[in-house]
Amino acid sequence: MRFHKRQKLGDLLVRITGDVPMLRDVLSTELVDFSGRLVQAITTLSLMAWIDPQLSVVSLVVLILITILARLFSVKITKVAKKQREHEGDIAFTTGEGLTSLKLIKSLGRESEVVRKFARKNRSSLRQGVRATRLQAALSRWTELIFAGGLSIVLLAGAYRVHINSDITPGDLLVFISYVRSLQKPLRKAARLSGKIGKASACAERISEILRINPEEIDLPNAIEAPPLQGNITFKNVTFSYQAPIEETEEQIATDSPEEPRRMVLDDVCLDIKNGEHLVLCGPNGAGKSTLTALLSRLYEPEKGAILIDGVPITSWTLQSLRDQISIVLQESFILSGSVREHLEFHRPEATDEEMYDALKKSKCDFILDDPSGLDRELSEGGQDLSGGEKRRLTLSTALLRNSPIVILDEPTTAIDPESRRVIQDMLLSEFTGKTLLLITHDEELMESFDSKLVLEAGRVVSHTSGESGGTAQ
Repeated sequence: MRFHKRQKLGDLLVRITGDVPMLRDVLSTELVDFSGRLVQAITTLSLMAWIDPQLSVVSLVVLILITILARLFSVKITKVAKKQREHEGDIAFTTGEGLTSLKLIKSLGRESEVVRKFARKNRSSLRQGVRATRLQAALSRWTELIFAGGLSIVLLAGAYRVHINSDITPGDLLVFISYVRSLQKPLRKAARLSGKIGKASACAERISEILRINPEEIDLPNAIEAPPLQGNITFKNVTFSYQAPIEETEEQIATDSPEEPRRMVLDDVCLDIKNGEHLVLCGPNGAGKSTLTALLSRLYEPEKGAILIDGVPITSWTLQSLRDQISIVLQESFILSGSVREHLEFHRPEATDEEMYDALKKSKCDFILDDPSGLDRELSEGGQDLSGGEKRRLTLSTALLRNSPIVILDEPTTAIDPESRRVIQDMLLSEFTGKTLLLITHDEELMESFDSKLVLEAGRVVSHTSGESGGTAQ
């Protein structure tokens, strides 16, 4: 997760949709074609050596010079191509950002500014593309010049030996020259392939950067399936900090160097949450509320301390079995395109239609229940055809459908209309009874509906008021 928070989405998309296909095409098509021409060149050189070993040395020197030249140009092309791919990633990011912010851009009348920004990114990519093309053209020219020079030497040396030394016949010389000329096509192909290999090498490096990154959350070797959880949660001296800014490279991310600057998010947090407790997490932005819940579902791993559920460290269980028993509703409502049924099945594949309708009814999704299409109603990308309140209620229905013993809600009443806010508040008070509920909110009216409150500030627990005792604990 740490990598995805810092990596630009556009760059990742270019690596997947651009770098991978380019590398695949070179490996599957170009190299196969070149291997056949390589066999042809080796056979030709063998025949040339059989006809005249001395003249064959000239041809061999030409091949060596062209190989060295191709290698030098390939390295340069790789560097330029890598910069070009990075600029293309910026273009993809800028394009995606513009499309997702289209309503804001139009409302502010900033279309021309966005177009200029896109043009700047595009020009940067174009410059690198032109540089790569020029290098490839220069390689082709030098290949032709070296080949022409080698052919001239063969002609002059052959003519001298025919007329002066008479140690080679005119017929043998003509055959030898025809073999030399037959090497021209493989050499041209090799020059073009060197340019493509240079670009493919840049793609391979960018793909390798991703593959070298170690997963942050993995199952331990002795991890077992989590049993049905009760929902008693304990944080024991949990410490966590974020690392390095977004500008760092993938290699730095993979090595996780301890010398890199860190920002403390949670500092020695101790907390006990009882089964069935509804706990409101309060505090200023950046206090560590969302991080606390992310650690619970092992989206991140704490640097120090331990997190236990029902007295057992959560690392003792497999990730999937743990996350199957935790429902998370994030601050941003994620709506998958497709039918309502497909959206709900993504959260709980084995759910029946009856269970889906029950969850929609409890979350007051009347806009779906009253629709003749019902579960077959099509949702647009990102739920653009729904209001903020409708998207939030549909998202909450997934938590009800999963019926997990632990539920995490992040700002469920933010940026919605008063009616939806009232509906959601009533739902939180009635539909999650018996569940361990962690609620992140800045909504003071919603806070007052719950007795248990945890106040975080600068990564530390300021107070924890229990609904049962009404007291304050660590």
